[in-house]
Amino acid sequence: MQMAVIEFARNVLDYKEADSTEINAQTKYPVISLMDEQKNLSYKGGTMRLGNWACQIERKSKAFQIYGKESIEERHRHRYEFNNEYLEAFREHGMKTSGVNPDTGLVEIIELENHPF
Repeated sequence: MQMAVIEFARNVLDYKEADSTEINAQTKYPVISLMDEQKNLSYKGGTMRLGNWACQIERKSKAFQIYGKESIEERHRHRYEFNNEYLEAFREHGMKTSGVNPDTGLVEIIELENHPF
């Protein structure tokens, strides 16, 4: 998902310097960034977003057609997430956030509205 977000930002939103802060900490458009609760940690051991996390799926989505239900669990092992500061720009240009964690608001699933898959 993270690379798809970067590609969309660069080629649809025209944020040519969009990137993940994991790859380029100085990117002009940090569309994928370190989770807020990770930013002030000096010791990273045991602090990743690990294991199963709830994901609420939008009924009018391809994800719902695939899973056949509104609530699933997604496995995680990382510290970087979709940067919700860019959420509105992505939505305005056709990227749907069809799966979101109900507790944190973190984007779990994306899809393009007019794409076959």
